[in-house]
Amino acid sequence: RVAHRRTVSVIGLLVAYGYDDRVARRWNAFADSIGVAVEDRVVVDNRGGARADLAGTNAQFEFSGYLEGLRFARDHCKTPERIVIFNDTLFGHHWAGGWARLVNRIPPRAGIRGDGRRDRTAAEGWPGRYLASWHFDLVGQQAIRVFAEALEQIIEQFDEPDLDPAYETHLERYLRASHWRGYSNPAGVRDGRARERKLACIRAEHRLSAADSVSALLQPHRGPTYRAVHAVDRVLSARRRIASLRRI
Repeated sequence: RVAHRRTVSVIGLLVAYGYDDRVARRWNAFADSIGVAVEDRVVVDNRGGARADLAGTNAQFEFSGYLEGLRFARDHCKTPERIVIFNDTLFGHHWAGGWARLVNRIPPRAGIRGDGRRDRTAAEGWPGRYLASWHFDLVGQQAIRVFAEALEQIIEQFDEPDLDPAYETHLERYLRASHWRGYSNPAGVRDGRARERKLACIRAEHRLSAADSVSALLQPHRGPTYRAVHAVDRVLSARRRIASLRRI
């Protein structure tokens, strides 16, 4: 069990695609380890399972799930000072124990934290710094409000491609992947529909961090604990990517 210190009220929000007994056990153990009370846990199941707090529409995948979960929390939970958001890749693609330690070490300073990325091939006007969309840590009422508003905006333009052809070419190259770079499941996007779905999600991920109101509050996780956790995540990602490339 990870030691935790709490000076602010915290909601834990999970968006899953299939919230079964196994995922429920892992989520509740994780939420316990970061000190989120049972009554402050919100689960959105985008597959529509009955045991979650809310059946998500899955209209824009995790992005609509996050917004629906935030609205549910607003209507059914006490007003939080912090909302820690994850999707269920936490349990298959990431070192959950390491992320629990990291979340517990973060001082409650206002802002929008997450798993930072840099994209050197950036569209015009896009700085290339963004947070991976599997996890966000919202601290402070401003951060929570701004994040929800930005989600609404990117959902409205979810299916719109970017007008910069170089950026779109870069996304296609990312999906093709190599052993140590690119998307971790290139075999999973060989189908045209799956590929378009993933491209839309990547654009949304970038647009969310690029929104002026969000970018002003971005605080990517830093420090030795994050570097260690991120290094383990990269190894896990490489293993999935190599296995996926072998299926092509």
